Amino acid sequence: MIEALITASLILYFFTKAIFAKPPAKSVEEQLGESITKYLSKSIKVKLEKD
Repeated sequence: MIEALITASLILYFFTKAIFAKPPAKSVEEQLGESITKYLSKSIKVKLEKD
C-alpha cells in the first residue's frame, strides 16, 4: 500500500513539474535585442523582408 502511495506521489510530482515548468531565461543578447526593438519601434518604422 505504501509503495503505491509513493509511486503515485512521484508521478504526480513529475507531472506537475513538467506542466508548470518555467520557460528558460533569456540570454543577454535576446534581452538587448528586445530593448533595441522597443526603443526603435517608437521612432523608426522598419519593414523586414525575407529572401
